[in-house]
Amino acid sequence: MSEIVLKGIPAAPGIAYGPSFILDKGEFIVPKRSISLSEVDSEIARFEEAINNSRREIQGLKTKITQDLGPGHAQIFDAHLLVLQDTTLLSQVTSGIRETQSSSEYVFFIVIKKFVEAFAKMPDEYLRERASDVSDISKRF
Repeated sequence: MSEIVLKGIPAAPGIAYGPSFILDKGEFIVPKRSISLSEVDSEIARFEEAINNSRREIQGLKTKITQDLGPGHAQIFDAHLLVLQDTTLLSQVTSGIRETQSSSEYVFFIVIKKFVEAFAKMPDEYLRERASDVSDISKRF
């Protein structure tokens, strides 16, 4: 049996030995839910509130990681915050809610999926790796 050393941000101090499990490897799917025309504006407001809540949560995590481990370890959250500030992404979700009369979760999932696919096809390795950052955001919403 071979040994694999995994590095990351620990949840608790110390060293662990034993079997590991990869969780959340399957595709994340959000079912389509239709909304009425009268619900569109409140659905967009709900989407904007969810984005703002996610930004606050990520900023809080970034602050905590910076205090506990240093700013270098917290840089991953910068990419997540940039995704949540992307005007193209946000406007596509808003217009998608209006056009399809679907829930914000479903439209966000569809738009993010397109972004992940686009990043994954980019010739630049660094940009291809950003696909996972974009995908992580979809699971937070």
